[in-house]
Amino acid sequence: MIEPFKFFASLYVCLAVALAPFVTFAQPQDVIYTTEGGAVKGFIKSVDDSRILFENNQSISLGKLILGIKVNGDILTASTKDQHYKWIFNDNPQHDKIITSKHEVFAAEKVDIINEKIAFQDLFNGRYFVLDKSEVALILRNSGHHYLADPIKAKKSLESLDNLNTYSSREPTSTVELSAEEQDYFSRRALKKTQALSVYLSIISDAKADELDQDDAVQQAIQLFIDEDRLVEVTSLNSENVRSYKIGEYLNHVRVLPYARVEILWNQVAYVNQIKRSADGNYYGLITVEQIFRGFNEEQVVVYEDLTRKNLQVVVKPYNQVIDGKEIKKWDVFLSDIGVQNTSSL
Repeated sequence: MIEPFKFFASLYVCLAVALAPFVTFAQPQDVIYTTEGGAVKGFIKSVDDSRILFENNQSISLGKLILGIKVNGDILTASTKDQHYKWIFNDNPQHDKIITSKHEVFAAEKVDIINEKIAFQDLFNGRYFVLDKSEVALILRNSGHHYLADPIKAKKSLESLDNLNTYSSREPTSTVELSAEEQDYFSRRALKKTQALSVYLSIISDAKADELDQDDAVQQAIQLFIDEDRLVEVTSLNSENVRSYKIGEYLNHVRVLPYARVEILWNQVAYVNQIKRSADGNYYGLITVEQIFRGFNEEQVVVYEDLTRKNLQVVVKPYNQVIDGKEIKKWDVFLSDIGVQNTSSL
């Protein structure tokens, strides 16, 4: 049995994540969702028995209100039997909050919206969960942003709540290895790290990129790995030899390849296999990826290209974090050795 299994840290890279059909705004503002199907942005100044007034003197009839969400996470809901409107206060806006259709409120961190899933870590028990989007009514970010698919669904999920500071909790089904939820969570996070590595490689290999940007990309890429001793295998159609580089050497090798421009594209062809515990206490899995490599000359003509299938090992490793004076064991996913299966012509 896993002794209380509490996991994972987030990946801080600039990657686009598909949020649709969730709604978000570039700059955090108060938002009023109305019965007319629109969303009115601004900063709420006051609310009385008939109108919602914004600081720019714009106003909305209270009768048109479905849901209002302030930057600090306070929520204004439409009339109940006893009153015209109701405030649900968010006294701890420093935490991300996830409100589900079952009226649960999770204090969350490392929230990711990936395809049709919402992945997050429970802040207080350290466990990791992946929910279907259909289960999630509202996400409040500590940045002041929020995401929701349907204001009416969100309103119904909030009806029984008086505040957003009484938190729910869940426990994944425990297994000898990882629970199904944790397998799913770590698989998605590991794939996101491979995507990040692909982004960094595109910067490092761009001969026209700023040197400082390349230096930063090298350092960021190294941090994706469990340590700097991890090995990356490299092959070529021009040689039968398989060469191995430590990750730092490999990244600098990519940086000085004899081409005017290099294009390295990664595409995962298999999700992470079951992540299993090893004798060292860490958990290991494999991702199979296909790498397309192209080298261009000064005329931007492809002078070399190949397709390589690689196995990328991932490691789930523990670390400790102190929250409210309590030490909680959490986990992070790192990339490890990258081996070559085969290389072929395109």
